[in-house]
Amino acid sequence: RSSAGAIGVARAAGLGSFRWRLAAAGRAAEFAGEGARLAPLLASLLGAAALVTVFDGLQGVASLALRAREIVWAPTAIHVGSYALLMVPACWWLALGEPTPALGPLGRGQGVWGVFWGVAAASCLAGVLQAGLLEWVCRRGVTPRASSRADGSGAGRSSP
Repeated sequence: RSSAGAIGVARAAGLGSFRWRLAAAGRAAEFAGEGARLAPLLASLLGAAALVTVFDGLQGVASLALRAREIVWAPTAIHVGSYALLMVPACWWLALGEPTPALGPLGRGQGVWGVFWGVAAASCLAGVLQAGLLEWVCRRGVTPRASSRADGSGAGRSSP
């Protein structure tokens, strides 16, 4: 029984919480009103981007592992769904428009932070779904199809 997907998600969440605290400290400095405002913004974005990098790496590894098992269309659908159908509208909604204080961090008009949150949501969703799909495939024992070559070298594909 494989638990690689569950271990990856747990590790990403653990590392992410540490990196999120680092980003929160940088973001708090942005609103201090002292000194240059660009440096704290960049520092907080860098710390927050570290969180997204963990989930982006998770989805990349999981999708390649699925591809190695000859499962191609499901990871593709997850990518399209996460990035084209979630990220693009979320970035537009969160970054542009008049601020909506009633919605707090989910409101519009956040600028670069809105773009970041849209990318973060899509990457986290893609990472969790890809790892979950890999875990499901491993538990079911789905194996790649046998090669159509008689010598067993692995080249070629079997006929449906």
